[in-house]
Amino acid sequence: MIELTLDSAVRERWSGEAVLGLVRLEGLADTAAAGPQLKAEIKSTIAELRGKGNAILEDPVVQQMRNTFKAMPDMDPSRYRPASESLIRRCLEKDFIRINPVVDVNNVLSIRLRVPLGVYDLDRMASACTYRIGYAGETYATISQMVKNADGKLVLADSSGVIGSPVADSGRAVIRDETTGVAVVAYLPFGTGRGEAENINEEIEAAFVRYFRARPTQRVVLGKDE
Repeated sequence: MIELTLDSAVRERWSGEAVLGLVRLEGLADTAAAGPQLKAEIKSTIAELRGKGNAILEDPVVQQMRNTFKAMPDMDPSRYRPASESLIRRCLEKDFIRINPVVDVNNVLSIRLRVPLGVYDLDRMASACTYRIGYAGETYATISQMVKNADGKLVLADSSGVIGSPVADSGRAVIRDETTGVAVVAYLPFGTGRGEAENINEEIEAAFVRYFRARPTQRVVLGKDE
């Protein structure tokens, strides 16, 4: 099981009940078989976004995510966009980037739920993780091997360093073709209630079960006071 903890520096700044959602799933199978159904869902997601146009950026959840960033030491959302907002803007202006079925499902969910989601290979992360603010001078390499500054940013980290963040994930726990076990983390915005967070976890779990016949083994909501 994955043990999530919340650093006091985040707790002091947080507004709302729920901070993170986590769903652990194992036994992912036949990921390539998700293609036709997933292609249709991506198409409908893009159509929905473009039907709303830039008005989607005024969605309350999108705005609350931006407010969350503003409350952190160095996360001005005009410089560091939430990953979910970046995906939405990309689909409005260009197209959905296909990576692999597991990451694609994660990204479709992120767009639909309006919150940043990270999907991580269980074999490449420790079982104890902390949601904290990056230390002075701390950096990490992204999936594309770009070096990101973690200083003053919200990050999810284990004993070896940063795993992910609501802006850009580390390359350490990247999904591979042989990945069969994942942790999906929902980086929630200010104002998210526990019930809302549970609903987000349920949607994540249902999608991974539907597409990959995954076996859910853990579902957690990390609250501000835990």
